[in-house]
Amino acid sequence: MDAGSIPAYSIVACPEIRFQGIVILQGLIMKVQKWKVIIWVIGMFTVLGIPMLVRAEEFLTPEEKAYIESKEIVKASAISGVAPMTYLDENGEIQGVAKSIFDQVSEMTGLTFSYELYDSTEETLASDYDIIFFADNRYLPEGMVCSRTYLRSEAILYLRSSLNVDELKNKRFAIVKGSKIPEGVNEERIIYYDSREDSIDAVASGEADYGYGNSYSVTYYTRKNNYKNIIIVPTAKETREYCAGFDGNDKILVSIINKSLKEIGEERVKELVLKEILQAEKKESFSSFIDSNSRYILAAIFSISVVLLLFVFLYARNHRILVFKSETDGLTQVYNAITVKELVSESIKEKRKEERIDALLILDCDDFKNINDTLGHLFGDRVLEQIGGYLKQVFGKTVIIGRIGGDEFLIYMKDIPSQEVVYNKCKELRTLLQSNEDGIAVTVSVGVTIIKKETDYEEAFQIVDEALYQAKRNGKDSIFPDDRRSYL
Repeated sequence: MDAGSIPAYSIVACPEIRFQGIVILQGLIMKVQKWKVIIWVIGMFTVLGIPMLVRAEEFLTPEEKAYIESKEIVKASAISGVAPMTYLDENGEIQGVAKSIFDQVSEMTGLTFSYELYDSTEETLASDYDIIFFADNRYLPEGMVCSRTYLRSEAILYLRSSLNVDELKNKRFAIVKGSKIPEGVNEERIIYYDSREDSIDAVASGEADYGYGNSYSVTYYTRKNNYKNIIIVPTAKETREYCAGFDGNDKILVSIINKSLKEIGEERVKELVLKEILQAEKKESFSSFIDSNSRYILAAIFSISVVLLLFVFLYARNHRILVFKSETDGLTQVYNAITVKELVSESIKEKRKEERIDALLILDCDDFKNINDTLGHLFGDRVLEQIGGYLKQVFGKTVIIGRIGGDEFLIYMKDIPSQEVVYNKCKELRTLLQSNEDGIAVTVSVGVTIIKKETDYEEAFQIVDEALYQAKRNGKDSIFPDDRRSYL
């Protein structure tokens, strides 16, 4: 069978059609990508779950455990440039699915691996290795033992989008040095490259026309380099199996690795492959990312905006509620003693900078103890509630009103037009209390001082407090101005 008659599960032959992905794997990646974009913008990238690893005690023999205790380092070698299996990242660090697998083996068993990557199969086999941690079992030399297979991959065809899959018989074939030449390929038209990425680059640039590779590597590099002019076609040509290779003399190490790989399982390995392929998207340019995912980004921004607005609204509302509760007397719904003192003190200080007349009042409910004793404390609380409500009704929202203790209330009026206004407000309050809805007349005594001069809270409070007691001595139900010091 020649390259011009390659059977395929799905053939993309139209030159205008660009890379659509592998039928199964690529479709899965595209589904994952849509969700990944939204989660990435919001700030939450979903990491693939890692199953709980089984402890070595559960599957290793005493002899194997003793081997691990005595083995300081396991030298692990592999060929480089086979992403996502084995490769060097931009910082020269060894990465890839194979390393992740053996990192998990290390975590499960306690073995310590020292990894080295080489440029060719010959260099890898000539190295001082204990294990080839990523090997294609087709290329293992005679005498080398292969572990259980930990990953399988289909061979796929990649070609320039301007070509038809039926027109490849005499086209230039890109292949990695040391790889097996596929059946039906014209050997006179073969071009050799150092790595899989180089061979795909050659096809993308037009230096070569097509090539074969394992589905994972071709998908990884195609996504990483964002090729726009390559078509990928799954074929029935071959299935590739990957394992770890040993020289055959260390049977205990072979047994430990095989047991560990069995515990990890092929499904977990496929998850690691998918994770590596998705990470290749990090090389996508910012502008292309925005262009290809604009609607998801807009949806994410809208969602974030709604959440933030809701958060701000709830925070502001809860903050207002907490502030209100911390400043308010729970029974009368006017300011509590601490808050009213702070507010009045600030107002008196502000007055020093302004030419205005203010008024400070203390109100006390007459015979309130008798009300509690004869009508009960619940009724007494109701009277205090009514006083608080009437104070706000009569004096308005701009006046500072607070309960300073028991049945005493403090009122501070800013910038009053005249002293008569203060007295009229007090008379209006007394009228409301004497005709309250419970039908029981309640009287109050009020001490008043008018503030014109510079003073402070303590001095003003002392004077108005004396005025209140004078009002009480005058027979209650009265308003007493400070005659001895009529104005501060």
